[in-house]
Amino acid sequence: MKKDILTIKSFLVKEKELIIISKKDIEYYLECEEGTVLTPIQTCQKDLVSINYLSIGDIIKIKYFNLNSNKIIIKKIYIKTKYDFNSDSSEDSDILIYS
Repeated sequence: MKKDILTIKSFLVKEKELIIISKKDIEYYLECEEGTVLTPIQTCQKDLVSINYLSIGDIIKIKYFNLNSNKIIIKKIYIKTKYDFNSDSSEDSDILIYS
């Protein structure tokens, strides 16, 4: 398995496959099944997150392999977290349990 760092230029759906296009115009395929992205996406804090965390312009680390000379399959994506969730938010205090 190989490793690389890339910047996301765009996303593409081709023949029911989700593809990340890098700034170098290389296509990286994500593993998908029945519309669900199976490729794990992990933050620096080791939390697994959804594909919604990825945006155009993001710099990501990937582990991948070449299926053939034309197809690169991403096996894992590492991202820096853009969002910081505070579990002590004001909405948490609005949740009351009544007995």
